[in-house]
Parts: sequence; C-alpha cells; structure tokens
Amino acid sequence: TMPRTNAHPVLHTGEHINKIMGYLHNDKRTLSVAVAVCKQWTWAGRHLLWDDVKPKEVAATVSSHRRQQYYATFIRILDFDWADAVFGSLNVSHLEFLNLQTLSLHEEHLKPRGPNVMLALITPALESLTIIADHGFIQRAPEADAQWLKKLQHVAIKLSKLTMTFNICVTTEQLNAFFKSMPPLTHLALDDDVSETLSDEGVASSFANPHLEDLTLIRPITPSTMSRIQVACTKPLDKMRTLNLRFDDGAGRAASALFRLMPNVQNVYICLENKLGYWRHTTDSIVFATLGSLKNITTLQIDIEPNIVLRETDLIALSPLKQLQVLSLCLTDDDHFPNQVNVLARGQVLLEMLLRMTSLKDRQIMLPGVVWAKPEEVEKYEALCSKKGWNTEDETQ
Repeated sequence: TMPRTNAHPVLHTGEHINKIMGYLHNDKRTLSVAVAVCKQWTWAGRHLLWDDVKPKEVAATVSSHRRQQYYATFIRILDFDWADAVFGSLNVSHLEFLNLQTLSLHEEHLKPRGPNVMLALITPALESLTIIADHGFIQRAPEADAQWLKKLQHVAIKLSKLTMTFNICVTTEQLNAFFKSMPPLTHLALDDDVSETLSDEGVASSFANPHLEDLTLIRPITPSTMSRIQVACTKPLDKMRTLNLRFDDGAGRAASALFRLMPNVQNVYICLENKLGYWRHTTDSIVFATLGSLKNITTLQIDIEPNIVLRETDLIALSPLKQLQVLSLCLTDDDHFPNQVNVLARGQVLLEMLLRMTSLKDRQIMLPGVVWAKPEEVEKYEALCSKKGWNTEDETQ
C-alpha cells in the first residue's frame, strides 16, 4: 500500500483517482486496501466497494447497525444467495437501501421474514428484480405476496426488469391488476406458475407495453389469448428483440399474427405443444411461413412435442432466413411418447434449407424420422457439417 503522507501529488487529483478506482472495480480485495490510502481515495472508492455485495459480507464486516446503514446507502446490487448467506446479524428489514438498483432473491427469503425484508428492499431506485424458486413449495401467508407486490407496483417507479420464477401466492385478479398498472418494463420473465396465474387479459396487458424488449411467458398462447393481445396492442411492438413463448394445439394462426406484431424481433424461442394428443392441423404450418418472413431473426429455437407433424413445407418456409446464426429444431423429451415426432420431410430438403442459411454458425437438429433417400445426400450433409464444425451424432437418424 502507498504511504499516506508521501503519495505523489498526481494521485490526489480527482481524475486520476477515479481512473484507478475504476480499474479496481472488479477486484474487491485490492479495492478494500485502496480505500484506506487516504480520505480522497476513500470518498472515490467506497461506492464501488459496496455497490455489489451479499448480506453476509455486510454483516461480517460491519457489526453496528449505524455503520450497516451507512454502507447500505452505497449498495446498488444486492444478491441473496441462500446457500451461504443466512441473514445472521444483518437485520435487513431495519435498513434503508436508498440506492438499490438490482435485487436477486430466492423464494425462501419470502419466509418467514419475507414480507418485512421485501418491503424494506423495494425502493424508488429499484430497476431490476429477480425472484428464483427453491425446491418444493414454500408455504406463506396468503396476504404476504400481495403486500410486497402492491408496494412494488406503487414504489418501484424505475423498475424495468422483472423475473419471477416461483410459486406466487396471489389471486388471478391481484396479479392482473399488478401487471396492468406496472411501470413500462423492458424485460419480463415469468415461469409457468406465475404465467398460468395470469388470465388472458393479464397476458394481453403485458404485451400492450410498447417498451418491451425481452419477454418470456411459460404458458400456452391460445387463439383466445391472441384475440385479447390484438385488442390490447394498438401499435406494432417495434422494440421487441427476444421472445420466449409456448403455443397450444391449433394456435398456428395466433402465433403467426403475434409475430407480425414484432417486425424487429431477433431471438425467438418457442415450444409447439401437443396437449390433446393429436397432430397439429395443417393451418398451424403458417407460423413457419411467418417466421421465415422476419428478416432480423438471428437465433431461432423451436421445441417440438411428440406427435406433432413437421412437413417439408415448414422447412422450406424457414429457408429465407439468410441472416440466421443459431438454429435449433428439436423433439422434446417425453417418456410417454418416445421418438414419435412425425417428420414428413426428406433429408434433401433439410440440406437445402441449411445451405440457404448462409450466416448459420451453429445448429442443433434432433428430428428422428427425416428420410435420406440417397447415400450422396447423407454425404453432402455430413460434408457441410464437417466444414462448419457441427456435430451430427444422434440427430436425424
């Protein structure tokens, strides 16, 4: 460390101090030494040292509540890792995190002191909130989730990124009202438990946000859901870049209509579901034609449930995606229907589709049932894969 009294004068100028602290931003150990050099270095580096911490780090470093509160004002990123941080001497519910911008929690943190903790951590500065599920169902009081959701709705006016992948204990009406009056989100990710609590109206209110850039909804989009979305979306969703959705049986036209609302989407992850146990109707193939017309897609992943028909026309419809860089066409695992995808396609068509995708860098194709009529077709396919460095094991055989 540098002596406090003999430091070179240049190291006392604000511009150079800020550069030094910025260089040490990701090296917390060295940064903790640097802030002890002198008062100027302390003032310049303390917010960087404390902006991204875990609760146990605050509790272990600072014992008094007054000092904990002092450093809590600098924290911008707070990550509760339940595996190694159990609040200990840090009483979070009694602290004010006035500048907290990014918060990551596990569902376990919502019990037993969850409501108090959540209410303390939700501040006007909060921009990103992630709540991750733990194993098993976490029993909570019925009003607990509604309480912090209400505060999030009214206090977190800067919230732009929301991820909830846990069993939420609220009614459909409460969750619908929450999303209907939320500030404009740019990123929204909801797992099946949260997504399926929403009604079609609640889903539509999520799509009605013109600022949305990244959306994950793990629930089937049905024709009735799509009709609600079309009413709610008065303008195209020009800012949408990433979409992760599921489509139910017979929802091909609905999916097609939805993609036409997003002309600039770049990353598409969809699952074609087959809950009713029979093949998709021919009209569902329209979704492939619509996807093939979107000129900005660079990543496309389509998971196909067993007993769903995949036709040659579907593969041909995707061929115009010359800008596509990552492609995944895979049969989802199902113990009840092993390898029962109905691929009515020749290997030659698959090969032609891949050759037309001139920007393709990576692809994963798991489609048992593709028919290779001639040995030379297999040789061409394997030569293409070898040239691109693609693995062909257990793909289309």
